[in-house]
Amino acid sequence: MLTHQDVVKQPLLPTIKHENFFTAEELKDITDGHWLFKKLLCEKFIEEDPSNVHMNEFQPNGFWNKNHPELVRSTDFRWELVHSEYINLTEGTGGGNGFDVNNVKAYQPAGTKEFVDFLHSIKSEFNVEDFYWHTRDVLNKNLSKVTDDYNDIQYYALYDLNYVFEVHCDGRDAKNKKLPRPDSWDDLTQEDWFQEEEWKFTRQGLVNLDVADPNDGTVIFDQSFPYCTLMDMSVPLGGMLTGWAKTRIQFVKGDEPKRFGTEIRGFTHKIMDENEYDEIMEHCFDENVFPHEATYGLSLERILTLDTPGTMYSWDCQKYHKVKPFPDTVDPLRRRLTLHFHCAENLA
Repeated sequence: MLTHQDVVKQPLLPTIKHENFFTAEELKDITDGHWLFKKLLCEKFIEEDPSNVHMNEFQPNGFWNKNHPELVRSTDFRWELVHSEYINLTEGTGGGNGFDVNNVKAYQPAGTKEFVDFLHSIKSEFNVEDFYWHTRDVLNKNLSKVTDDYNDIQYYALYDLNYVFEVHCDGRDAKNKKLPRPDSWDDLTQEDWFQEEEWKFTRQGLVNLDVADPNDGTVIFDQSFPYCTLMDMSVPLGGMLTGWAKTRIQFVKGDEPKRFGTEIRGFTHKIMDENEYDEIMEHCFDENVFPHEATYGLSLERILTLDTPGTMYSWDCQKYHKVKPFPDTVDPLRRRLTLHFHCAENLA
């Protein structure tokens, strides 16, 4: 089992990228499965024309949802943990000029009796359990051909994200992350943040399934942190897109780059080099999407573009990263379908 110190000292894995990660048949099977599930979801659950619905997420086997808040780390399939998030464009696209994802209701029916019943009702047309195991097996098989340091697919999701959000790192969740901030970080003990000692998180990554713009991708930074956190040192507390939710895992203006018994590795204490920033923003014409000031403490490792369907890239779960800023006002119909995966070793 791992200790907090094991996690803090865990070496970083190299960032990798490979074209043609899936065969043409594998790519078609997974992509067609996603679009079929969306079609059935719209027709038989939402009862809305598919052209009026944007499905942000389809997770064939999650580890929690709003109706199942208990954290469940397991590779076993569970119907109540199948997750989907969607928006209905007939209800409007938010305030302001263009699409504002923060002002549109995102539906998350996972875990409800109605949604689970719907999943069972479509088995003859699309069996989510079969899809889960098939896609997981394909991911494990193909990852084993390009690297030997990932161990196993812990979970994956199909994302069609049409919006950007803060710099963050994923992987190990801090315990009690939804509680308010303490008066002093020194008031916390390991029991307040350390959990899941049986899991060693390794890699995460994306595979391009159906992405309209080959310049879309992910920005990987040099900095890392062993616990899942958000970072924007240019905004005050409450100023992130997530607002006052989960402030315990937000790094904001005035914060020291440390908590949970460790520090942000490689933190620069200055705004990013202008040339690096310009490289990130090359195809984005609105710097408000990712202001230069928001790069405080960061330096650029690599920009990973999605290129063509079947392209895969992967980075260490501890690395800070963000969706590469889009070149235009976010479009509610923007097509950016990717397969997102997380890997880990179960030490139990």
